[in-house]
Amino acid sequence: MTGSNAHYAATLYGLVPGEAAGIIRAASALLAQKPLWGALTSSTVSLQEKEDLIRSPPPLEGQETLRGFLSLLLKEKQLSAFPAILEEFQRLDMAARGGAVCTVTCAREPDAQTRQDLERAVCRLRGLKDVAMSFQVDPDLLGGFILEVQGVTYDYSVKGRLDRLAKGMEDAPAEGGLE
Repeated sequence: MTGSNAHYAATLYGLVPGEAAGIIRAASALLAQKPLWGALTSSTVSLQEKEDLIRSPPPLEGQETLRGFLSLLLKEKQLSAFPAILEEFQRLDMAARGGAVCTVTCAREPDAQTRQDLERAVCRLRGLKDVAMSFQVDPDLLGGFILEVQGVTYDYSVKGRLDRLAKGMEDAPAEGGLE
């Protein structure tokens, strides 16, 4: 997250006190419309056409503040950063409500029960009321998971454990080595 993205997110959050859920819903719906988002970020679509697109999509209906914010990003050539800005916006909203946004990277997709158990564990671990988790799959982890929450990374992956074991073996003084 760049400083400017955090600044944009904080600015938007300050503009919509109490309306964060609606902004998140509308913005997520806009980003989910891949052809529309692709046109908005395409270098082959003119600035005026992009402005027209921002004024027209149904996900932004009734979200004039968000439309204005997207127009600002467009004029400042920062529209492609909007997904990262939205992520930071969600973090701000969760923090304001006593929660946090976190990312879990797993070797395979967890089932619903594992997700719930992990959410409860993270709340206890960090003293949070709520968490919003996003999950990513990385088979290279071999097993376990990596949790990133509130700027802290917890690596409980098999790959991470093997890497730490290998590093420990490299750093350990040779005992009874051959000379």
